[in-house]
Amino acid sequence: TGEDERPGLQRLEAIIAAGPNEIVPLHRTEALRRSSRDVVLDLVIAGVGHNDIYDRNEFNEAMREGLSFVEERNGAGANEP
Repeated sequence: TGEDERPGLQRLEAIIAAGPNEIVPLHRTEALRRSSRDVVLDLVIAGVGHNDIYDRNEFNEAMREGLSFVEERNGAGANEP
């Protein structure tokens, strides 16, 4: 169904985008933002492309920040199996 099947957990979303992104244009990212229901983090990392965003410290920091928001909202350790 695309929904998390574990009871008591919220479906939370983080959007981390490259800017400019030569693969996924800005209008596609904007459509994702409009369709997202519960965004805990929305960040554009400037000066990186689609394929090199993962090599940037800013991406790793954003992933940690997004995970922290998810843990706060769902309770620490709630994502553990």
